[in-house]
Amino acid sequence: MITIYDYVASKNPKGAAKVISSFGMNPVRTNARELGKQLGYCAKRNGGEVLRRIVLIHPDRQLFDFERKQIEEKKEKEMSNASGCGCSNASGNEPTVIGGSDLEKEMLKLNSEKDSKLLTQNNLVIGGIIVLGLAIIMKK
Repeated sequence: MITIYDYVASKNPKGAAKVISSFGMNPVRTNARELGKQLGYCAKRNGGEVLRRIVLIHPDRQLFDFERKQIEEKKEKEMSNASGCGCSNASGNEPTVIGGSDLEKEMLKLNSEKDSKLLTQNNLVIGGIIVLGLAIIMKK
């Protein structure tokens, strides 16, 4: 089983070495497995600060940033769409007749919204797993 420390050390050895050296240790630069063990030891000794730095050097950091942006955009959209009247369409511009090409556009729009929701759900699950893993590691 690969730990978060091993994963970060194998995918970003330079970043892992910088984190280790910032806590006064000499990083082993030749072996990613040992580098991962050193990251784990640093996290055990120094706790949350090491984990915050690991998130900054994590190879999948874009995933965290993407998820954070998705949540912020969703909140902003909910705030801007809140009309207080309980209406589903705040503008009231419902089309009465949809032509063939308009129907196709609506279907594509609905499919892209479903894909977006699925992607957001997947990112939430992945983010939750990472947070759980970090919490378990911190507990040990």
